[in-house]
Amino acid sequence: MQQQLQDKGWQVDRIKVDDGCYEAEGVDTLGNHFEAKYSPASLKIRELEIKFTEEGSASDYLDR
Repeated sequence: MQQQLQDKGWQVDRIKVDDGCYEAEGVDTLGNHFEAKYSPASLKIRELEIKFTEEGSASDYLDR
């Protein structure tokens, strides 16, 4: 999972397991702080919290 996030250019500060899900915290390429909860089987985002800078946009987080 860490490699998947780093491949997007995100800096991963922390990954932990909570209630059977992975939780990651870090900073994206634009400097937005993120906290995300991932399904352990698929590594797909279940919950996402973003603290945007002025340059940030929700489109930065959509899989294409």
